[in-house]
Amino acid sequence: MKLFIMLSLFIICASTSFADSTAGSRVDGDLSVKGVIYLSDNSPLASSYGLLKNQGSWASGKLYSAGDVVQNAGASYVCTLTTSTVQPPNASNWSELSARGLQGPTGATGPTGATGPIGPPGPTGATGPSGTVGILGTNTSYAADGVGADCTIGAVWLTAGGVAGGMPAAGQALPVNQYAALYSLLGNRYGGNSTTFNLPDLRAAAPNGLTYVICVNGLYPSRN
Repeated sequence: MKLFIMLSLFIICASTSFADSTAGSRVDGDLSVKGVIYLSDNSPLASSYGLLKNQGSWASGKLYSAGDVVQNAGASYVCTLTTSTVQPPNASNWSELSARGLQGPTGATGPTGATGPIGPPGPTGATGPSGTVGILGTNTSYAADGVGADCTIGAVWLTAGGVAGGMPAAGQALPVNQYAALYSLLGNRYGGNSTTFNLPDLRAAAPNGLTYVICVNGLYPSRN
């Protein structure tokens, strides 16, 4: 049956060509037929099932009759029964007119779209645990200048008392002519000029409540 339809279409198309294969309304004399497929000589395309009528895509629940042509899943079918509501392909209700073509190549990638708007800020995270309390640099200049046992000039040590056995190492400037021995050991390493020099500032390095002191007068160290 399918072969007969295809041969009939081939014979018709050999003598003429389709003018418009899209579904639409056409008037021939007093006869108005909607959806009939016409040839270029204004004659309707016929088959053993009567006039071929393009019904578009197959629709569920619609009643089709012999000669109705539908499209489904990329292929075309003609109804071979007087009436049918069965979905093609179904050999007892439909005959295939044209099979689905091969899938074409993938098209070119389109341009990247515009960047979307920035979203709203997220919720504030949970508060983290409290950090450890620092153990250095707090209240580290408590001790005052003092004199104790003999010390080696330039030596540094910690004291917890209110009076140091030396001078607090707080970065202060001293006159070179009064502390020549200490200057000969420190020079301007911690700051100063030709007339003054600075002690190292160790306040931030001292444990809380303690004071770093430096010996400014005492025994001068000697090399071995």
